[in-house]
Amino acid sequence: MKHATGAHAIVFAMLALAFTAYADDIHNSSAIMDAREAAAPAEGAKAGAIMPGDLVFIDVFRRPEMSTTAPVDANGSVALPYVGTIAIGGLTEAEATERVTLALSGVLRNPRVTVSKGGPGFTGGYRTQEMKTELLPLQNANAEALCKSLSGMASDGGSVSYDDSTNTLIITDTPATIQNMLSVVARLDQMQSQLQQVRIEAKIAEVKVGAIKELGVRWFVQGDHANGGYYPMPSQDVGLNSLKGQAASPLNNEIINSNQGTNNGLSEITRRFIDEPNFDRRLNIPIQIAKTGQMFFGYMNSGIDLGLLIDALVADDNAELLANPNILTVNHRQAEIKMTDEFPYTEFGTEVSGRANFSTRFLDLGIKMVVTPHVYRDEQGKYVKLEFEPEVSFPSGSNNGVPIRSVRSYRGESNVRDGQTLVVGGIYRNDLRHVEQRVPGVGKLPVIGNLFKHNEKSRSQTELMVFLTPTVHDSPETVTWDRMLDVTAKSEIVGPAIGAPLAHNEARRD
Repeated sequence: MKHATGAHAIVFAMLALAFTAYADDIHNSSAIMDAREAAAPAEGAKAGAIMPGDLVFIDVFRRPEMSTTAPVDANGSVALPYVGTIAIGGLTEAEATERVTLALSGVLRNPRVTVSKGGPGFTGGYRTQEMKTELLPLQNANAEALCKSLSGMASDGGSVSYDDSTNTLIITDTPATIQNMLSVVARLDQMQSQLQQVRIEAKIAEVKVGAIKELGVRWFVQGDHANGGYYPMPSQDVGLNSLKGQAASPLNNEIINSNQGTNNGLSEITRRFIDEPNFDRRLNIPIQIAKTGQMFFGYMNSGIDLGLLIDALVADDNAELLANPNILTVNHRQAEIKMTDEFPYTEFGTEVSGRANFSTRFLDLGIKMVVTPHVYRDEQGKYVKLEFEPEVSFPSGSNNGVPIRSVRSYRGESNVRDGQTLVVGGIYRNDLRHVEQRVPGVGKLPVIGNLFKHNEKSRSQTELMVFLTPTVHDSPETVTWDRMLDVTAKSEIVGPAIGAPLAHNEARRD
């Protein structure tokens, strides 16, 4: 009996241990299920939604003091500086961004906000998906050289590359890192620009209307009106053609065919060039001249001697050279050429006491030219982007003693190669001249006085043309003042400006 009782005790003990292990397994399984259910999003929650316990990064553009990295509390809220708690639990990143932006609208004007949810590997910065790309064209510095300097500033996952054809940096990084790079690039680019200078030679001339066709200027002539096409003068690239007909040369479109028409199908009246075998005579055919109030510009090749062309026009009494200034300015800095007369006029007024007073004021009348050069580089070399603004003002009468100032001005931009000449024209001025000659006394008699006087009326129209020739100097040592050297070489010392003392024992001969 004792042995049976002991055996039963052992069996009961073994059953108790097995039951306890089974209970533990059930408890562990329940705990695992509870943990999985807790980790899984609640029923109806959106995929990728921000849940309590997640770490989020709220970035306010250019407001680092308002940006924060904080965990979402049990209520689904996050604390934001200057605003307080904002409930973003259960929302996606886009929805949370909209809610935070709305909350900041009461503090900032048009805030730019990005809300990002961090995972287990989140380190408190942006994820790669949240990075942005910025294109930064350089004006002076070399993109390839600057790319190597900026590579060390890139954050994890960021990159800096460049496009050689446009001299542009391509930066992909977080907004904060890009902002730091932009400040460095701006300073380096400006330091490079301070070394470059541009000398601008300007020739300002008044040209009689009709004489402009004698210049070797690349003006454009309107083409087929029906097709809306434009093609250049024969002196330009003959391969350019937007009209119907022969594509090899624009002149072929205007050659008279056997039917007395033209190759482009238009009538004989509309043709602008004739079948002239002498190419030089084609260049002398009058071109389309702008109407009064219009302005146009062209440019000359660097191989043409502009001074020679102007001198030839002046010799033929077709133009008058008003000024030929040379100015030197730093790259990207504005230069001004001003040739004006101060026109005085009297301004009357009345004081509080009723006493009349007057003062003399001056009105600037003449020619002004404001030019800003920007030096760039491409695969063909250096070129200058010129921002120019010519202005011509002259008196055109008066009203109650106050002069009326007529102004003709224009503002434009053009790319010019180093050494090329930009031609700006289209500012017209009409002058009327009336001369009356008569015999004193008799010429004032009515009717009969017409036999003893002579009236002459003339009208002339001149066009103000500005020729700008920029020359780029990469360093101050390359600036040459050839005009000053030329004047010094041609000058002769006629005699001493101040009488020199006589030598010892030298007698005066006068």
